[in-house]
Amino acid sequence: MKLGSRQWRLECVLLASLLANTSWAESAGDERPIALNSYLQPPFVMAIGPGMADAFVMLLNQQLPPELQHTLENVPRRRLTEAYLSRGDFRGVALFLSPNFVAPEISQRVHWSRAVLFDENVLVTRNMPTPKVWADLRGRTLGGILGHIYKPLTPLLERGDLRREDAADHVSNLGRLCLGRVDFIVMSRSEFQNADIPGTCAPSLSPVPMPDPDTFLRKVLVTGPEGYVASVMRAVDHVACSAAWQSEALARKLHTVPCQEATH
Repeated sequence: MKLGSRQWRLECVLLASLLANTSWAESAGDERPIALNSYLQPPFVMAIGPGMADAFVMLLNQQLPPELQHTLENVPRRRLTEAYLSRGDFRGVALFLSPNFVAPEISQRVHWSRAVLFDENVLVTRNMPTPKVWADLRGRTLGGILGHIYKPLTPLLERGDLRREDAADHVSNLGRLCLGRVDFIVMSRSEFQNADIPGTCAPSLSPVPMPDPDTFLRKVLVTGPEGYVASVMRAVDHVACSAAWQSEALARKLHTVPCQEATH
């Protein structure tokens, strides 16, 4: 009787283990890959209606089979890096990034698509003289964003010649700039052109070129198993060169990178 009872308990354990493993496998297989967007302001995310992130994911999913269609998640940059990109098992994409602004240990082990947008970083100031050289920014306060890397400003920051105060996003930074709590922020021209700036503050804010021009290409970071990466890279190529994506960018005052031939 004891042996039978022990065997019965063993069979129950094995059955429970089998069911748990089967459930896990089914849920893992059904889990859709994620498309991450860490640009939480216009034109990438809009208060009303779809933004550029929504448009890109919709066009991307049209090029992929159902099991590889992505779910869009808008996340802060710090969470993008720490909760997703730092994981070795993450399967998904991160939208509109530049390899120059991603930590080398991440950038070198992921895949980068062709460029989907052309952009430029500018200094947004409020009644501050336009700097001719980087040293002109000594003694100023930069309104930064948590998790962002500002390579041209790194030497000034490391020497203590420039102060940095971080916020969660550009919306918060624009508010602090309007109130005079920071002297300038670094922002892409595309984001500034589409920013919702308070009316009383808008006339006093202006984008000025950096002492060294800082143009860059926005790409899609892709990471995951080999077959997944190959399929997604082909789909991104198609979207980047499509007439639909180029029209979407033009409507938002953004610039795409010319392809040999636009696809329909």
